[in-house]
Amino acid sequence: MNRVLFGLFAVIALAGCQSSSVTKEEEYVKLKARPARPKETRPLVAVTDFVDKSNYGQGRLGSGAADVLTTELLKSQQVRTLERQQLSKALDELKLQHSGVTDANTAKQVGKMLNAKYVIYGAITNFGMHVEANDFVLVNNKTQIAECEVDVRIIEVETSEAVYGMNGNGRADKTVSGSIVGGGRSSFDEKLAGRALRAAIVKMLDDMLDQMD
Repeated sequence: MNRVLFGLFAVIALAGCQSSSVTKEEEYVKLKARPARPKETRPLVAVTDFVDKSNYGQGRLGSGAADVLTTELLKSQQVRTLERQQLSKALDELKLQHSGVTDANTAKQVGKMLNAKYVIYGAITNFGMHVEANDFVLVNNKTQIAECEVDVRIIEVETSEAVYGMNGNGRADKTVSGSIVGGGRSSFDEKLAGRALRAAIVKMLDDMLDQMD
């Protein structure tokens, strides 16, 4: 009996000394491979900051979403994109810097000023982060999850027509394992927010490019 108790105490002591470790992390979502369009046939696109309707990050997700979408559009080799500085200047001149682009009429104004064929604007309609925990004997598994939803519209500048309306949902997660006794605690990985946002935008963009094809 003493040997059994000693062995149990030894296991508990060892578990208490263990630090948490990542056992699983969701892979990044990537755009599907597509043949590159000839540069002379690629339409010029302006991407505006998204309206952030979530309560996360005090609105920081809006500009981050536009940056992610611009980068992914460039990687797709299907369109040309305007520099963000040019867009900011146009918004300033139209006194739209703070209100942003929220409808087809303002999108048309911005597009005409920049000679763009299309203007893309959208909103982050939902964002959330939570933790799911599973406790086993002496072991604690926690899965950190971030989820994001975006809605996007593409306006053809010449006609003011909304030619595409898309929705994307993204998720990123990471499982952290550790001991219940004296360990296993870990703060939420803020990078998951950016990964969930990118996943939502990439899924939306894949659908959009499929329709354009």
